[in-house]
Amino acid sequence: MTRTKIKIGFIVIFVLIAAIAVYIGLCNLNYFFIKEVEYSATGSGYSVATDVQNVISGIRGQNIFRFSISKTEAALLKCEGVSSVEVKKYYPDKVIVKVHYSGFLIRVKTEEGFYLADSEKMIKVSEEKYYSYPSLNVVEMDDSYASFIVKWGYEEGFAQMLELTRQLDAKSLITNIKYDNNNSNRFGRLIVETSSPDAELCIREPVTYQRLQQALDYLVEDGLYDLYANALVKRT
Repeated sequence: MTRTKIKIGFIVIFVLIAAIAVYIGLCNLNYFFIKEVEYSATGSGYSVATDVQNVISGIRGQNIFRFSISKTEAALLKCEGVSSVEVKKYYPDKVIVKVHYSGFLIRVKTEEGFYLADSEKMIKVSEEKYYSYPSLNVVEMDDSYASFIVKWGYEEGFAQMLELTRQLDAKSLITNIKYDNNNSNRFGRLIVETSSPDAELCIREPVTYQRLQQALDYLVEDGLYDLYANALVKRT
């Protein structure tokens, strides 16, 4: 090995050591700790979720050289309601986070797939994406009808059902919500099952949310009930 090659080798090693030393020094300087996190959101249907706040609050105080944009974006995308994110860092101590929230209103589950529905359309999604919206009510329906809705859009009855079910309290005693379009009227048939009492309420025509909630509050005995715009009937 010639002296020139040895000299070049020493220079390369010196540069690497110097670069590592500089990097370690920068990573420990308070000047490069993130002090400002600028957050903005677009979209509808969600306020800032607690899990999003937790991710954002964890950014401040990190060293900007060690801060990972890809890991932060991945963590935000797992948060409920988040459909897209953009994270940028600006030296020496600033990070900008932009989050877009979806407007999904309900989850739809069939025997063959998972769906999310907003006010205009329903889309088929992965099981992981479906379960990333735990606060949305779940409506069970036939897979062929769900595929029809995805392809051709909302029928009048489906849109009315969506408006009703999205408002129901998911933390109440409701155990199951089912929708069946095979009915003589345009509304179809919406079935709400409760655990206490052990009851099944069948909504057979369009009603207001207030009317539906009154009927649910009235259920004090086990059994099968039919709800109409002007009557609540217990089957015998």
